[in-house]
Amino acid sequence: MGLLLETIVHWGAGIWWLAATSIYLGTLLVPLRRPALGGPAGLPAVSVLVPVKGVDAEFEGNLEAFFGQVYPVLELIFTVADADDPAIPLVESALARHPRIPARLIVGDVKVSANPKVNNLVNGERAARHPLVLISAANIALVPDTLARLVPLLQPGIGMVSAVPVALRPTNFIGELETALWNGHAARWFYAAAAFGAEVGLGAAMLMRRDDLARFGGMAALGDSFCDDSVLGMRIRELGLRIMVVAEPAYHPVGRRRFQDLWERHLRWQCCLRYYNPPAFLAVPAVGVTATTLMGALFWAPLLGSWTSLAAASFIAAWLGGEAFYHRRQGWRMSWRSPAAWITREAVLAALWVRAVTARTLVWRGSRIDVRVALPARPTGR
Repeated sequence: MGLLLETIVHWGAGIWWLAATSIYLGTLLVPLRRPALGGPAGLPAVSVLVPVKGVDAEFEGNLEAFFGQVYPVLELIFTVADADDPAIPLVESALARHPRIPARLIVGDVKVSANPKVNNLVNGERAARHPLVLISAANIALVPDTLARLVPLLQPGIGMVSAVPVALRPTNFIGELETALWNGHAARWFYAAAAFGAEVGLGAAMLMRRDDLARFGGMAALGDSFCDDSVLGMRIRELGLRIMVVAEPAYHPVGRRRFQDLWERHLRWQCCLRYYNPPAFLAVPAVGVTATTLMGALFWAPLLGSWTSLAAASFIAAWLGGEAFYHRRQGWRMSWRSPAAWITREAVLAALWVRAVTARTLVWRGSRIDVRVALPARPTGR
């Protein structure tokens, strides 16, 4: 019995190591193609809704990117809940610099949910005039042709098109760590999801039809969930429509970050995975470099003996090389701090994962949310 158990553990570790390594290599080599650029003729008008709270890194540049969209007909609607929000003067200044672009600022929210972003978006949704709606975070800088690339993809049967968030320009090590969490971890998986047709709603930039929003009751029908993008995706699928993730970057300038802000943001995302995508949540530690290295060492130890430690160190070095390869392939910036940030990311992800299992409250931009109240919304049955 002892020998049988030992054999099962040995080969189980080997299968684990091989599967995790193969998955990692697969995400490194997945095709990276941006959507084709659509011609201006016949593209439907778009209302861009931007919920704003506070001033993020490079906020004014992000605003300029919204006004810089090269698209035939669009309107920009910025929504701010608090009349004292420091972002208001900056938004008003951007409006004054671009008087020819239809844009407005709406101050004040509607208390329909425990989710402050949903409350912030209700007035913007009601004010939107065009048939298509793009919801994009204020900490995102869209490239000028993003709309022209996303809109042609919203074909019959597709209810949402999501761009992939990509971080850039960190200015301290915590910012470098956040960039590692966004790019080498999250964006790598999202690009793989785009290649294999996985259906994920990503809050950085989500394009949909205003009529489809109205069919399930709009933003006000999303409930108290702290994962509004996930619930939006659920509602779209309930309408019998598909979600398309595309390899279109939605850039997030990181700047200087505090660890507390990083922790609160990524803990919320891990909790979103836990409640809305349990298989992906379980995969976070299972395919991470720590577990993969341990499983590899357990499998190869009988063959390598004292060389096992060197083999494990070589595996980690190869993993770092894979990260560098992927970043260079994507054209993403790297620095001398990047390898340390990639290694630190794995430890932080493990801690976030453990904390997500036990978390009962979350802090989101200063608002405390009770996870037990804001559990995944049930299907509407529409």
